[in-house]
Amino acid sequence: AIGVSLGANILVKYLGEAEKESPLKAAVSLAGPLDTLRCGELLNAGFSSIYSLSIASRLKAYVHRHAHMISQIMDPNIANDCRTVWDFDDKLTAPAFGYSGAEEYYRSASSCGKLGTVAVPLLCLNSEDDPIAPANPQYADNAS
Repeated sequence: AIGVSLGANILVKYLGEAEKESPLKAAVSLAGPLDTLRCGELLNAGFSSIYSLSIASRLKAYVHRHAHMISQIMDPNIANDCRTVWDFDDKLTAPAFGYSGAEEYYRSASSCGKLGTVAVPLLCLNSEDDPIAPANPQYADNAS
């Protein structure tokens, strides 16, 4: 299996949680934000904040386009005050899934703490100059 970007994080987290129960024989993670908390912080820092503003704008449009459904679980107008992805996740995504905020949500979503329990061969590739999900040698400490 191959995961790219957030899909890579989901794949690695699944493998770490499934351990030997996964039917997959091997996996590749490409540009995966394995530490979603750190990557969330990087997304809102420096030049990367342009991405956050753009993504948040599109998320707000999505919420308003589907307000009739979203209003069944929360007030879609909350999205109006969200300038960044962190804001959006803090005020909408995290509460929708029972988290107290973005920080708790990101910690729970991170796969970097699951690397040591992945039971199949896993290749993780991240560019050192990726502004949002850079390579991190610390992850090797969590691998088995």
